[in-house]
Amino acid sequence: MSRSEPSAPSDPSTGTPTSTEAPAAGASGGRLPVRRLEVGIAPEQRDPRGEDVSRAAQRFLGIRPGRVRTRDVYLVEGDVSDEEAARLAREISDPLRERAVPGRLEDGLFAWAVRVAYKAGVTDPVGKSARVAIEDILGRKLHPDAAVYTSILYLIDGTSREEAERIAWGILANPLIHDVEIRSWTEWESSPPDLTVPRVAGHERPPVERIDLAGSDADLAELSRSRLLSLTLPEMRAVRFRIPSVPGAFRGPGALGNLPDREPRQPTSQATSPARPRTPRPCASSPPACRSTARRTA
Repeated sequence: MSRSEPSAPSDPSTGTPTSTEAPAAGASGGRLPVRRLEVGIAPEQRDPRGEDVSRAAQRFLGIRPGRVRTRDVYLVEGDVSDEEAARLAREISDPLRERAVPGRLEDGLFAWAVRVAYKAGVTDPVGKSARVAIEDILGRKLHPDAAVYTSILYLIDGTSREEAERIAWGILANPLIHDVEIRSWTEWESSPPDLTVPRVAGHERPPVERIDLAGSDADLAELSRSRLLSLTLPEMRAVRFRIPSVPGAFRGPGALGNLPDREPRQPTSQATSPARPRTPRPCASSPPACRSTARRTA
């Protein structure tokens, strides 16, 4: 599909993935490194998430994929060293059933690598939680512009590219909030690990303008037309009714703007009048109980 999902540099002597790092522009204009962490199921363990994908493809799409393996990918954009990245990989994984490394996990051949990630600007709740967890693990705050971006990687066997695309868009991703990248084994192996983060490019703060709504009905209709508000005249009147600065407008708690014409009244429950001492009410119903109460009081 569009971009390439990277492949892994590894230590030639051990074959283990090496830590990957790339600079990324911070919101303040500085450069923050990006480190990739991958967490996958150990080879001897079942992958329930991958099995669910395989069953769903058969049931809903009529596609019978082979093995489906899954991985969680974390792109940590921030002031994290190699040693800290290795520590994070150990801490965020389950040592009994998962493997985690900085960089990329090597786990044999596959037909297609399908990566599903949030679009730029879409809230990544797992990434936000991961940032807090990383600060707890490291015992310090990250750079103010630091962020964690998460994605899920599906390694699919036994399908064509077209079938992999159908699985991606039919089961794995929501086109409104997700981006999908599909790579063959050859494309995957020949490219470096992808460290591209979906950061929204900086932009200027839009100006805020105060608009006078105290005109005639014709003025309101023209304002709606010229500003492309798509509001009817009754709707424009309703907006004007909520503006305290317009004569005759509603001035209650739901009014728009911040132009009070008088001091707000204090709620009755919070009035500052002196409290009167409470006096016991005479007991008229059960004399024995009254006498008992009087003895306890005395």
